[in-house]
Amino acid sequence: MKRLLLLAGLLVLMWGLTACNNQATPLSNPPPPAGNPAVISATKPADAGQVGASMPVPAKPGFAQGTPPPGRPQSSGPTPTPNFAIMRSVLTPAGAEDVKLAIPFDVAVDRDANMYVADSGRILKFGSSGNLIKKFDIPKDSPLLFAGSLVVAPDQTIWIADTSANQVRHFSADGAMLPGLTNVGSEPGQLQAPTDVALDTQGNLYVAEKGNRRIQVFSPDGKNIRTFGKAGQEPGQITDPRSLTVDKDGNIYVVDVANARVMKYDKQGNYVLEFEPPRSGDRFTLLRSVVYDPVRNLIFVLDGQSGRVHAYTTEGKYRRTYGESGDGEFQFRNSQGLGMGQDGVIYVADTGNIRIQLINPSYP
Repeated sequence: MKRLLLLAGLLVLMWGLTACNNQATPLSNPPPPAGNPAVISATKPADAGQVGASMPVPAKPGFAQGTPPPGRPQSSGPTPTPNFAIMRSVLTPAGAEDVKLAIPFDVAVDRDANMYVADSGRILKFGSSGNLIKKFDIPKDSPLLFAGSLVVAPDQTIWIADTSANQVRHFSADGAMLPGLTNVGSEPGQLQAPTDVALDTQGNLYVAEKGNRRIQVFSPDGKNIRTFGKAGQEPGQITDPRSLTVDKDGNIYVVDVANARVMKYDKQGNYVLEFEPPRSGDRFTLLRSVVYDPVRNLIFVLDGQSGRVHAYTTEGKYRRTYGESGDGEFQFRNSQGLGMGQDGVIYVADTGNIRIQLINPSYP
C-alpha cells in the first residue's frame, strides 16, 4: 500500500511539473488599460478560410501597438474572424467633461482620417489619433433634433440626416452651417424622416426616407435627380429604410429594418438582388447600417443586436463575420452606425458601449 501511495504521489508531481512547463508564455506586449486608445495588431490570412501568421496590420498614427487578447468563447452564429485590429477609445481629454461621448449614433471619416461623430444632437470632430478637434456650433434657433447619420462629401463638407426635423443638414468641415435640404413633404425633392445619407463618386447625395419609404437622389447642388422605392414587402419594396450605401459603379444597397433584409439596386433604382443571411435559414436580427469598402470592393453590414459586422461581396455573397455582442474588445453592444476610412478601416459607432471602435480587416 505504501508503495502504491508513493507511486501515486510521484505521478501527481510529474503531472504538475509538466503542466507548469506547458503554460502559455505571458503576453510580451499586453493590451493597455481601458481608456487608452490602442490599435491591436492582427495577422493576415494566408488563404481564404485559413489563418496565417504573417503581415501584422500596421497601427494608425498616434496609437500604440498591442497584442490581441487570448481567444474568447463565441456566441451562436457564424464564427467571428479574429484577424482584425481594433481601437477602443474614450476619446476624451482629461478634465474635459463636455466632450465625452453620450450616445454615439453614427461616424464618418474624411480623406485625412479625421472622424466625425453624431452624438446626441451634436457633431464632434476628432483627429486620427483620437484628439478632439472641434465641437460643431449648432445654432440655437436651428438645433439638431436627431442626428441619425452623417457622411463626408469630396469637398470635405458634412451632410447629416436630421430625422426628427425632416431635414438633411449641411456643414463645412469647420462646423459652419451651409444650405441643406429643408423642404418637408412627400413630393420629389421633399423629405419625411430621413434616416441616412450616402454619396456616390460624382458627389450625388442619396437619402433614405423612413416617412416616405423611398430613396431619393440629389445632385451636388441639391436638385432632385431620381426617386425610387415603394412601400411593401415584395422584392425591391421598402418598409423601413434605415441605412444605405453606394458602390463605385453606382449600385445602391439599402437596409430595410422592418423586412430584415439588405437589397441591392442598380444606379437607376431597379431592384437587383437581396442579401442572404450568413447561414441558410437564419434571419438578420436587427440590421442597423451598411457601408461600402472601395479598397476591397466589399459591403459591410451591421447587425446591431447580435453585435456582428458581416462582410459580403457586391454580388451578395457572404464572406465572413467580425465581432460579437458584449462590452469587451472585439465586441459591440447595440451598435448603430458604420463609417469607412479611405484606407479600408471600418469605424463602428458602438452605441451601447459609448465608444467608437475601429476594425481593420485582413483578407486573403
